[in-house]
Amino acid sequence: MTSRNRLIIVPALLLALASIAAADPIVVWPKPSLPPGQSVYTFPVVPVQWLEYFQQRLDMKAKAGGVDLLFDGDSITDHWPSVGPKSWNEYYSDRHVFDVAIGGDGIEHALWRLGHGEVDGLDPKLIVLMIGTNNIQKYSPPQVAEGIRALVADYRKRLPKSHILLLGIFPRGHLPTDPLRSKIAQVNQSICSLDDGATVTYLDIGSKLLQPDGTIAADVMSDFLHPTEKGYEIWADAIQPIVDRYCPKSETPAAATKTPAPQFVVTWPLPEPPAGTNPLLFPVPNLEWVIHWFSGFQNNLNLTRSHSYDLIFDGDGFVANWQFQGRDVWLQHYGARNAINLAPGDQIQNIFWRVQHGELDGQNPKLIVLMVTFLNLNQVPSQIADAVKLLLREDEARCPNAHVLLLGVPPRGTAQSPNRPWIAKMNAILATFDDGSKVTFMDIGPKFLQPDGEVPSDLMPDGIRLTAKAYAVLADAIQPVVDRYMKAPPK
Repeated sequence: MTSRNRLIIVPALLLALASIAAADPIVVWPKPSLPPGQSVYTFPVVPVQWLEYFQQRLDMKAKAGGVDLLFDGDSITDHWPSVGPKSWNEYYSDRHVFDVAIGGDGIEHALWRLGHGEVDGLDPKLIVLMIGTNNIQKYSPPQVAEGIRALVADYRKRLPKSHILLLGIFPRGHLPTDPLRSKIAQVNQSICSLDDGATVTYLDIGSKLLQPDGTIAADVMSDFLHPTEKGYEIWADAIQPIVDRYCPKSETPAAATKTPAPQFVVTWPLPEPPAGTNPLLFPVPNLEWVIHWFSGFQNNLNLTRSHSYDLIFDGDGFVANWQFQGRDVWLQHYGARNAINLAPGDQIQNIFWRVQHGELDGQNPKLIVLMVTFLNLNQVPSQIADAVKLLLREDEARCPNAHVLLLGVPPRGTAQSPNRPWIAKMNAILATFDDGSKVTFMDIGPKFLQPDGEVPSDLMPDGIRLTAKAYAVLADAIQPVVDRYMKAPPK
């Protein structure tokens, strides 16, 4: 088996964890097959969304057949089919197009993807490449420019018949005085020399995205970084002559060679670039979220192994953000309660991993507050319920004296949202876990709703995330249960 045949991430950064042997694989990719009869929701895993997304792209590529037009980059390109579907479909639906960009990626991540099968078997006529905005804050313009040069060279080596349309990094920041604007201009001035009149065309369309005074309008980039539908329309219009020249409409796409989805070996921690070299030339997978997640887990483990807590919160993003968006509410209600919030914003299967790797070991809390199903939204309710039941058993095995306050899934979206029936069904099942002894179920959803079923904007401005006021509503709702079980150990 060669180094391209499997991926095992073995994080040396976790060697200090007594519950994990040094040789234990923490993330295995591709994921091992589920044991017969086991649900995916009860199979402990760490969150590796980037690898899952990359694998999805490989699977999609295998089904796509021929590709004539290939887009690559970061979230600015990745979001085009979903944020700008009108222009994407109008301009490219009949061009045999494929978008391999992944949000959050830098140049080093795109290099890694290229080296691990992303374009193997493809023979596009045109590659549209725009990347670097995620590197420009941390690295110097010469480093970013050198990285883009290396990426173009790698594309040329792998797809020698394809023409490359290299776009300058788009402007960002509302005002022309934004410090990143000058850095972007320096990068673009450097990489424009890659236009050789034969295999690479360079095009800077940044001015088309700006107002006459140099500002960026919110209807072009709502956050002054990512294009809106209007912004994508401007982009499509600007590159259309080159698309027409190198990738005319065709009924028959370029032939694609069917290749098996590659598998990989990645060691952890990721190897450091050699001293004195440009880090952007060193291909790595984008595992920044995994690093962040492990860091939070390590921090929680250090806390739970050095102190015993009376009140433990765990769960998904709603619980995790309580420490940030609702920090003042947290301190007011739980600052003197010997409480800890263990939630990093997980799905149930990620919570299983944390629990089974020692996060609750040695703890003897009076109360555990658990909200765990929001990030598993719209998956099979009965399977999610079985996973919650098993998680309750895991918690009881480790903290037998604790009472569990199981919170229902809060409302999401408008009153007519298709999520509402799923939430109602899920909460009806979770309510059956209230046994009057070890588990109390509470549906806090009605506390967030107006009489017409809508969620006020001062509680959930985007229909998903809670404000500080919403956390105050939540804290008030659960306060009677907290008071009851925090006064004395449960019988």
